[in-house]
Amino acid sequence: MRLSELPGEAIHDTSLNAYIFPERKLGVSAKRFIGLAKKHKVVLRHAGNTLMMDVAAFDELQAKINADRTFIYFIQMGADGPIKIGNALRPDWRLTELQCGNPYPLKIIHQFEDHVWRERELHIRFADHRLEGEWFEAAPVLEWLREKMGTADG
Repeated sequence: MRLSELPGEAIHDTSLNAYIFPERKLGVSAKRFIGLAKKHKVVLRHAGNTLMMDVAAFDELQAKINADRTFIYFIQMGADGPIKIGNALRPDWRLTELQCGNPYPLKIIHQFEDHVWRERELHIRFADHRLEGEWFEAAPVLEWLREKMGTADG
């Protein structure tokens, strides 16, 4: 989940000036988002079978989450496949999300705590090796990891 986006299940109700999460339709990203709200003590209201978060509370949560340091992760597809470079508060959760839609085994080969901007810097560094989106050819990424981090095995 990108921190600047709401989970897809959320509905923005302008008349209530709130985001609404239908409880019976909560997906993984919405459940994680609600968990973050509780962690940061941002109030969620119950209304029937829905959870509601004021837009101001959402903005407050965004600020708190974005102030947190995140992890830059390197997830490889298969034994020698491409590598995804991304950021997440919980790379293990992100791995689970990615694995759900991928027929090949994925594994986290390395991660380190850093600020979100570092991900963009790495995407620029490996731009010539980009396959699609945040997926890159493995060889240059593994070489960089070995040089800079001392390992490519996490």
